Amino acid sequence: MVYLVSYDLKGGNPEDYGELYDLFATFSDCKKCLESSWLVVTDMSCEQVRDRLRTKMNPADLIVVVPYGPMRSSWIPTDVVDWIHKYMP
Repeated sequence: MVYLVSYDLKGGNPEDYGELYDLFATFSDCKKCLESSWLVVTDMSCEQVRDRLRTKMNPADLIVVVPYGPMRSSWIPTDVVDWIHKYMP
């Protein structure tokens, strides 16, 4: 399953979130697609992904995890589109 993960880091300096960024690499595959958004591939549920990432976030931070469906419309970098096509031809 491919999920879109988006977050707002409200609790501190983005440089303090190294463990959060490292955690994305532990999924089956991942790709940063926007400043505060990632695409991740995993067999986990939305809730499990959210809960796993929350362990490295501050209490004031916000996060949303949603299943990523067929692309309808976007303006994103070409390398991200190519990555998406690996999982959703």
